[in-house]
Amino acid sequence: QKLQQLEFAWNLHKKSQSCAKQNALLEEEQKLVNAKANASLERKKVETEANIKLLQHQKEAEVAEAEYRVLESEIDTESDESDLTPEKLKLNGKIDPC
Repeated sequence: QKLQQLEFAWNLHKKSQSCAKQNALLEEEQKLVNAKANASLERKKVETEANIKLLQHQKEAEVAEAEYRVLESEIDTESDESDLTPEKLKLNGKIDPC
């Protein structure tokens, strides 16, 4: 009976070691899965931040273009109202076109 108890204890010990090895492998596998997930999330975060910056720059460019058009329109309006613009003076022969 003592022999059976020793065999039983030995078998439990082997199973315990086997389970410990399997747990260690599963933990390593889980670490890899988590690392890949974190890398994927980090990549998505970087891509999202880059897209946000791109949209901000596009918006700034649109605003600058709109401001330029307004100023250009104001200058054209002022030019039409003034006889002293360089273009009109050149056309009237009052200044040298060169």
